[in-house]
Amino acid sequence: MTTTEFIQQVIATDYQFDPKSPYYLGFINMAPSDDPVAAVHLNNIIDNSTAFENIFNELGLTIQSAHGDELIVENIDAIHGK
Repeated sequence: MTTTEFIQQVIATDYQFDPKSPYYLGFINMAPSDDPVAAVHLNNIIDNSTAFENIFNELGLTIQSAHGDELIVENIDAIHGK
């Protein structure tokens, strides 16, 4: 799986972005240390957040924060109160 596929298939489809889910938050925070399988993709996104921002935007998401130990992605509509 490429990092782009990881974004599309894992991050963007997470229940925390599903407004029909009782656990909807409109954002997700992920740490590479939490999941060794996902760590390679998360580190790639964190290290190259500017390059991946367009992919997130196409999915209605944006990178709120990308630092060495955490990635926070938000739903663009949630940011604007929609």
